[in-house]
Amino acid sequence: MSNQLSKSERERDAANQTYFITLAESRASLGGLSGLAFINAALMSLLTFTIVASMAFYVGSRSFLFLYFAHLAVLGFSAVVFLVSLVRPLTFRFQVFFSSLLAVFATLLVYTLCLMGLGMITNVTRGGYTMFDLAVFPVVAVIGLLYVCGATVVHVLLLRKRLREGHSEARTWGNLVAASSVYNSKSLWTIFGAVMIVPNVLTQGQYLWNMFGVAAFLLFATVTPSLPVEFTYLAYLKSRDRRYWEHRPGRRVRSKGEVRAIVKKVALWVGIVFAFCVVMLVLTKLGMSDSR
Repeated sequence: MSNQLSKSERERDAANQTYFITLAESRASLGGLSGLAFINAALMSLLTFTIVASMAFYVGSRSFLFLYFAHLAVLGFSAVVFLVSLVRPLTFRFQVFFSSLLAVFATLLVYTLCLMGLGMITNVTRGGYTMFDLAVFPVVAVIGLLYVCGATVVHVLLLRKRLREGHSEARTWGNLVAASSVYNSKSLWTIFGAVMIVPNVLTQGQYLWNMFGVAAFLLFATVTPSLPVEFTYLAYLKSRDRRYWEHRPGRRVRSKGEVRAIVKKVALWVGIVFAFCVVMLVLTKLGMSDSR
């Protein structure tokens, strides 16, 4: 009798199973490990040779040397994983291990994005030069770490709630990168408006760059922790049941339409990154001109 489940429990288990099988075939696919490793390496390089290197060598805080060399080690690790993940037979043979690596790189993605925001928050202009305030950075970093930990706990609790109730069909087949309903678009726009508009009106735009960093950090720290939470649970499911394992995709020739779609997607991301760099440059020059 104890092995017999009610209809609602069977439907719940079926919904959860469908969701994580879909997750394994989409966002958490092992085919995306090489891309995630490359993205992390690119972001880590940007952070290492700008924010961390500035603090370790130019600002004069040798305590950041450990972080600098730790970043270099992560860069080397990312390069190794990127090359190994290109060997598809190996990746799909040891799926539990490489799914765990995927969760690790999702965690690193949260770290790099949030550190980027923290770097913008503590960026100051003195004597016509932009630098990072070492007196403020440790305080901001601790607060940021606590916020990320809190957001991660919320996502864990939300995952437990969905497992008890069963993942909805809309969440399974809908937006593959959808955030939790707790952090819906209205909430994020409210946060963005409160952070970006109110302080800059009060200070006449003096801290525009820093407020942009606060908004970016809140966005990244609020939404992205869901990735390592779900990826870690998927790796756990793969270790328990092979039904969650992906089928190794066979070789196929892409049509011209598929190639054009890929090119458009790459061009879109390149445009987003370029626009972000332009915004960073403009805001930095504005901050320098205001300080003069």
